[in-house]
Amino acid sequence: MSYGLSLDGKRVRQTISVGGEEVVFEWVPSKSIHRLIKPIDVSIASADVIMPTIRTQEHVSIVAEEDLERLNNLILTARRRLALDALYIGPYVDPRSAVDASKLSTKLDRHGRNLAQVLSYLALHKPNSFDAVKTHVKKLGLSLAVGLAKPGKIGAVLYGKSGKIPLSKAPCSIKMFLTLATALELAPDILFVENFDYCLTPKTAEALTPLLRQKKTKVVAEIHREEVAEWIRADKSTIVVDL
Repeated sequence: MSYGLSLDGKRVRQTISVGGEEVVFEWVPSKSIHRLIKPIDVSIASADVIMPTIRTQEHVSIVAEEDLERLNNLILTARRRLALDALYIGPYVDPRSAVDASKLSTKLDRHGRNLAQVLSYLALHKPNSFDAVKTHVKKLGLSLAVGLAKPGKIGAVLYGKSGKIPLSKAPCSIKMFLTLATALELAPDILFVENFDYCLTPKTAEALTPLLRQKKTKVVAEIHREEVAEWIRADKSTIVVDL
């Protein structure tokens, strides 16, 4: 199954292919024209959304109802196969040390600002995943703790040789590592990371590499430095790198 989106001049086209059978929509924004152009050419109610259900503008006698039903079933199949859980991180991370305790989050903010909330959610509902994150951080010589920092606030702190480190005060490389490790424990189907090498160091890259291998999540990353791709030993089966 494949899906394509293209812009040709002033026309937007969506192409869906399921089992070799292709459905193509065309949308001309300037004229508000919505058409199904393949396998038949007919005006439809709207094609300016991803994979719309085919509804003709008016009754078209040349198109059998069973043909429209068959095409709609193809589109439904494509929707189901594309219903992937995707998580987007970047272009920078900036976790906060204390966050609202009344709003546990199951999905990371793209900049990791709600990291403490997500970690608290894992601790309460997915303790194995939370313990895994703590184990990952220990490889860097740090301990992680999450809990009530003050009334109404959840706090996340790290402990190292120098003592207590509020999450927001941690080194940039540690914040990036912890955000990505937590993202992988959330197990999205696809993890998009813009500016992947933001603050990443050889040490944090070494700790992150086995996680990229162990998890089923497909990682798509933007990397600016070739040495970073070497640090994580990028493998196309695990991580797609855009240099």
